[in-house]
Amino acid sequence: MRFCLGFCFAVLFSLGAGPASAEDVAPVMLGSSILFNIADSYHLTARARALEINARIRKVVDDKTLDAHKIDSIVEPGGNPSVVLGETRILTVTDHDQQVFNKSKQYLAQKWASILRARLTQLEPIYERSEATRSHIHPESKAESKPLSEHRVLLFLLQVGLLLSTACICGEILTRLGQPAVIGQLLAGIILGPSVLGAFAPDLFMAIFPPENTQGYLLDIVSWLGVIFLLMLTGTETDIQLIRSQGRPALATSVGGILLPFLLGVALAFVLPETMLVLPDQRLILGAFLGTVFSMSSVAIIAKVLIDMKLMRRNVGQIILASALAQDVVGCVILAIVAALASASDTGMGELLKVPVGMLLFVGIGGTVGRKLILDALRWIQDSVKIDFASISFVAVLLLVSSAITQFIGVHVVLGAFAVGVIISQSPLVGEKVLHPLEAVTMGIFAPIFFAAAGLHVNLTILAELDTLGITVLVTLAACLGKIGGSVAGGHFVKMNLWESLSVGFGTNARGAMGLIVGILGFSLGILTVNMFSIIVIMSLATTAMTPFLLKLSLPKVPFSQEEKERLEREETQARSFVSTIKRVLLPIRPGSSRQLSSKLIGTLGQDHAIEATSLTLLPENSSLEQYHSQTLQAASQEGNVALVHRVAQNDDMAGEIILEAGKNYDLVVLAPGQLDARRTLSDPLVSRVARQSPCPLLIVCDSKEKPDWDVKHILLPTSSGGQTSKAVQLGILIARATGARVSAVSVVESRSHYSSTMLADDFKRAMVAQELVDQVATLALAYGVEVETRVLNSNNAAAEILKVANEEDVDLVVLGANLRPTSHLHLGDTVHELMARAKCHLAIFSP
Repeated sequence: MRFCLGFCFAVLFSLGAGPASAEDVAPVMLGSSILFNIADSYHLTARARALEINARIRKVVDDKTLDAHKIDSIVEPGGNPSVVLGETRILTVTDHDQQVFNKSKQYLAQKWASILRARLTQLEPIYERSEATRSHIHPESKAESKPLSEHRVLLFLLQVGLLLSTACICGEILTRLGQPAVIGQLLAGIILGPSVLGAFAPDLFMAIFPPENTQGYLLDIVSWLGVIFLLMLTGTETDIQLIRSQGRPALATSVGGILLPFLLGVALAFVLPETMLVLPDQRLILGAFLGTVFSMSSVAIIAKVLIDMKLMRRNVGQIILASALAQDVVGCVILAIVAALASASDTGMGELLKVPVGMLLFVGIGGTVGRKLILDALRWIQDSVKIDFASISFVAVLLLVSSAITQFIGVHVVLGAFAVGVIISQSPLVGEKVLHPLEAVTMGIFAPIFFAAAGLHVNLTILAELDTLGITVLVTLAACLGKIGGSVAGGHFVKMNLWESLSVGFGTNARGAMGLIVGILGFSLGILTVNMFSIIVIMSLATTAMTPFLLKLSLPKVPFSQEEKERLEREETQARSFVSTIKRVLLPIRPGSSRQLSSKLIGTLGQDHAIEATSLTLLPENSSLEQYHSQTLQAASQEGNVALVHRVAQNDDMAGEIILEAGKNYDLVVLAPGQLDARRTLSDPLVSRVARQSPCPLLIVCDSKEKPDWDVKHILLPTSSGGQTSKAVQLGILIARATGARVSAVSVVESRSHYSSTMLADDFKRAMVAQELVDQVATLALAYGVEVETRVLNSNNAAAEILKVANEEDVDLVVLGANLRPTSHLHLGDTVHELMARAKCHLAIFSP
């Protein structure tokens, strides 16, 4: 990686070196782009001279009778060389120009004429005559600001509707054929573009997609939103820990997938015919640009393909994604430097360093202070803002601002959008209520429009010319060879399986959106001709289209390691677990309540996945706050990946305070009434009221008088067919995994004193159900790597049998579920009440 970056910087900096200083020169502009620099003259400063030349260029652009193809350099008798268009003199090269740039006047005239001729002819289709352009060329003029006409709005709505419907239809067809939907969505754009609709019904195509800048910009806005939101969702799907575990192969394939394609791009620029070049004397800059295009990958499309093919959680899928991300970021850095050099030969060091320095600052601040601020803001919005969907609005604003920052830095929206997804995925508050609506809008609207709009850029009709077809094939083969060969070479270096490294090469070979974006940028900078731009677009879409087919060829030959197979099976089982949805826990603490067991229990939850625990200290209204700190410190004794939030509330209505706080998107409330005392617990008005009115599940934790410490070595899980019991079992297994305790799962079938034939058959069915229940516990325990012993018992008293097992086997904790009965007093069932009254161990009672 260091060698690659060092090589790129060395080449590019050598291209940009120039003798002129900023004090001697001023830029000649076309819109916001720098064409070239000029020196001052004997009568005018460099800036004043540049403004005059800008005004002449503006006249050439505005005068439709002038043909920019005829711009040339001439030498008048006894005079200096000039750049002219017919009778219009655009500029004259002076002796001072020759001295400052250390080139002959004839050379400068020819070079400047070539640049003007190329830019004024090549950029006309996408040249924006905006107020910004006028301010550069003609500061005293004012652009008229016109609102969108009704026709443009109507046409925009028709375009979006047509693209979305066609993308959905084509995506459905490709899905039924066993291919990712994204290929069909790209195909929809090609069908609606100049290749099909434009060829067979040109008038209809021109009516729907007129070649008019403002209309095209409206569609581009929707496409950019698709890119941003898609990259954000990619960030939320990315498992940083899993990528780190695949660090060496990801790093090796990233370096190989950048270095070899870049070198091939540079080499290719020196074999292209001059008809494909804007400036024949700048092949090295074109080569650096082609190398950048070849080195990049489209994270958005790769992520979509991986999701469609259900590969995101596989090791090879994470390596592909990690490599693509690294290649995109490094490619964006190189691209920004190439763009700066192409815009002006005298770009300062500060402008060249803006991208890498800005990127390092963004990542550094975003990963530390920025992450904390974002997570704190999400919590504050969730708890304090009353309007609906405030969290979704905040995430959307954050996404747009972050993307704008990275766009300003020069890394485009890739890093900003992805970083937001990674950060918000770490918050327990961004669950289904936030991510599901964003995913629905993105995957159902923005993404199909974005991919279909990308297909509109493809014009396959240029392939009718054999020369252009040959160059297109050559460019595509070079791009594929560089990416796949580089990945295989990098994989071989770290002893990866051949098919695995081939899969990484096939996956990262998709250029997709990034290829289109880079191609448009190169066209706007005057690096690419029209045909070369079309070739890069076709190459980008061809490499994207072939990615799913190549992956389907290689992935069946990538073996599952035993560790990976076990991890995927475990994740599939855990994904169905209720415990995996517990991400925010409320722990009320009141005077006299026991906190040790509940605090330790929350700590064990945090060892499975990141959670946020709020310690809510409850005090009477007029009490002192001196005891608050000692209570907070005790609650902070939790272990595991738990983010602690401490709050204090002074309110005589403590139950009401708990219920109010529980309504702020918590997944679980943990109540600790104290040591086992069934009567006191069941008659406690706070426990009774919270159990009835809590908007989220409740866990009542009772400490044992005989086991004051938290040394859990054996957990008992009584089972029944109720849903609350299933969730309690999942909770108990998670505690066992965190503490290393062994588990006993017991299902008690109550026996009868008298039987009929019908009762015997019914008992047989109940025994089968009981056996199936403990078998399910065993399956879940196996997924979490927990040792479990199962048994089915017969007894006429379930509570007595459970107590017998707990006492004989020295059980430390019993976790069971209970349904709240609709009575005026707290009633959790006879079995639960008897266990609370007679058990010598800790109890954890789950009520949904």
